[in-house]
Amino acid sequence: MAEEVKIRIRHEEPPRKHETNHVAEQHAGHAELNQRREYNRKLVEARVKAAEQAISAREVTVGEEDKPYQPKEAFVNKELKDMAYARTLSRVRKQMGPLNRLTSKVVHQPVVNAVSEATAKTIGRPSGILGGATAALAGSLVYYWLTKHYGYEYSYSVFVVLLAAGFIAGWVFEAFYRLLRAGK
Repeated sequence: MAEEVKIRIRHEEPPRKHETNHVAEQHAGHAELNQRREYNRKLVEARVKAAEQAISAREVTVGEEDKPYQPKEAFVNKELKDMAYARTLSRVRKQMGPLNRLTSKVVHQPVVNAVSEATAKTIGRPSGILGGATAALAGSLVYYWLTKHYGYEYSYSVFVVLLAAGFIAGWVFEAFYRLLRAGK
């Protein structure tokens, strides 16, 4: 048999607020309102005082002693650059092995460095190297096919001639390109 469970729901009214509790809430609301009014009054007073003490930008003059500090221009000269270069080299060399350190000392000598810079500006142009390599490859392939097809003897000096001709052609192409680009 199933037992019957009866649930009774009692409807109770919430307890009524006492009049004293209501008066306390009203008093707290008035106190908060008074605090806001006092804060706003002080804020307005501070703004008025700040406006009275403010000085117009037209009235203010900046004297020599009032200007912010600005360092004088420091010119970077060759001596300063050389010192920084030497420090950088010595700092990097400390991290290298003995063989790499010796190689770095040889390569970074002023004479070797000057020769390297001069050849980079003249001989080591990327356009010349690309032109020389392309001409040597294409020309060698054609020359090899001609010698095999017609039975001639293959001469290895042709490769050097093709390399030099392509190198010069690359330089010329770069010069024309720069002239055309400068005109635009």
